[in-house]
Amino acid sequence: MAMAATFLEKRGDWNIYSINVDVAAGATVASGGQIVAANATYPHLILGCFLNANVAGTVKIVRGAATEMTGTINIAATGGFVLPRNPIIENFVPSAAWGATAANEAISLVTVTCTIDGILIYATAGALSS
Repeated sequence: MAMAATFLEKRGDWNIYSINVDVAAGATVASGGQIVAANATYPHLILGCFLNANVAGTVKIVRGAATEMTGTINIAATGGFVLPRNPIIENFVPSAAWGATAANEAISLVTVTCTIDGILIYATAGALSS
């Protein structure tokens, strides 16, 4: 089940959201890994994130049923990583996003060993929704 998002701002046709990430160890697309629900009409763009692990493990960001947006990312115990907001995003050029789904695809995390916490910033076109 996707987590609740907070609306941050509107840029042109795009609505920008922040979502708190809390994904358990062993999460998959089908079991606890979905962080942003699919939008039947519009894609999602990943604009930035920071993710942190509680113990050493791996994580990957996937879209839809299991299409990888990243490869497997190894994270050391209590380590993490940041995908900073690209400065070109300030003028909202969608191609500057870190990754994008197609319409009707969710964003999920697949984890092994570690719990992942953090924040994801994403955009979705169209009417406001979470």
